[in-house]
Amino acid sequence: MGAAPPGTDFIYFAFVNYTTLGYGDVTPVERWHLLGPMTAMNGVLLFGWSTAVIFAVLRAAMMAQTEKSKKSLS
Repeated sequence: MGAAPPGTDFIYFAFVNYTTLGYGDVTPVERWHLLGPMTAMNGVLLFGWSTAVIFAVLRAAMMAQTEKSKKSLS
């Protein structure tokens, strides 16, 4: 699509932006300059969402274990 200069490592570019490291050593061509910030915002949102889901699953598992322990003591 011509978003980056020839010879660019696209996987590296994607990971640097997705993880919001922002080294700035690989930049898209001028008409695609918003690609980096949009990828970074997506990365922040998805890392936050993933953390929330993992926390919810662990909390539900801990509550189920607590309920199981209470029933076995009764």
